[in-house]
Amino acid sequence: PEQVRDLLFQIRVKLLAEKAGVQQILPENRQLVLRFAPGEEGRPESKAYWGRDVRPGKGALRLAMGGEPEAWRERLIQLLDSLAGDEVA
Repeated sequence: PEQVRDLLFQIRVKLLAEKAGVQQILPENRQLVLRFAPGEEGRPESKAYWGRDVRPGKGALRLAMGGEPEAWRERLIQLLDSLAGDEVA
């Protein structure tokens, strides 16, 4: 069922975010803002390029939410995997 799938997605995001040092994920102007805890490793400044749909800023990354929900959900998981050091093939 859709509710179970959504719940599993939320749990996966929370676990990956914690592992990646992401303190908050908030929607803002058709973007998801991933805010890092102060002093966390893997801050956005440490990577030169995350992809054209990701904009780094001080202590945060902004992921565009354009398109279908499944597309940006998958992209969020990929980004969190990368930040956590568990890049998916």
